[in-house]
Amino acid sequence: QLAEAERAAGQARATVRGAGFLATLAAKAPGARVNGAAGATVPDVISVSVPGLTSEALLRGLEELGVIVSAGAACLATKQRQSHVLAALGVPGDHATARISFGRETTAAQLDRAAQALATTWSRYAIIP
Repeated sequence: QLAEAERAAGQARATVRGAGFLATLAAKAPGARVNGAAGATVPDVISVSVPGLTSEALLRGLEELGVIVSAGAACLATKQRQSHVLAALGVPGDHATARISFGRETTAAQLDRAAQALATTWSRYAIIP
């Protein structure tokens, strides 16, 4: 009963924190693309893609800044090719993709730092013609 009572509050909290992450990301990395339709995703998992960078380079750059995320989509997280889900969403194969997951203990400040780190990594390492 306690878990069920907390579920709605937790989802609302995740929605607000995710929106803050996306706002910071849009301001700092306007070339970043959110994968998935608004309202059709879970609030505490955000998939973003950026051009000009491999997913491996993005993950290593984020790790250097103390941010750990996953690459690609959960359905193909350990493969070297693009997920059929990301392809169906129209994500170009040459875009680095990161899956950011967060829990109820994750703070808005931590998500803001993650968005900043993603923007910093992209600006440092991306090769964009």
